Amino acid sequence: MTRDQALRRIAKLTGASPTRIRLDVYEKLSSPERRAAAAAEAAEARERLEAIEAEVAAIIAAHARLQELYAERRTLRPIKERAGWAAHYRKFTAGLLEGIGILVIGSGDTWEEVLEAVERRQARQREEREARAAGG
Repeated sequence: MTRDQALRRIAKLTGASPTRIRLDVYEKLSSPERRAAAAAEAAEARERLEAIEAEVAAIIAAHARLQELYAERRTLRPIKERAGWAAHYRKFTAGLLEGIGILVIGSGDTWEEVLEAVERRQARQREEREARAAGG
């Protein structure tokens, strides 16, 4: 079967346009023998990594002070996240829809602050455009 034949069959089976289908050819691991050898190598590496992880876990468990620090870190991380979010939170936000996301262009505790932020952003962008036009 040729690539074009495969593309047409996959398009027919999926109902997708052929332009939306991507076909890749990987020739490096193309034989069953090479795949079997690679799978065996991966299994050996996985076993060794599991042994190393178990040894590291045992060493960490043996150190009481390290465990205390880990426990403290686990309790402080959520506090840091909440406090960091609260430090940057504003009641009002304005944004532009960009594809699947929103580009925030201004935020503040009042609509007036939002408008000031948008105006500053627009002025900064205007200055940048003028500087590029003058320099280029």
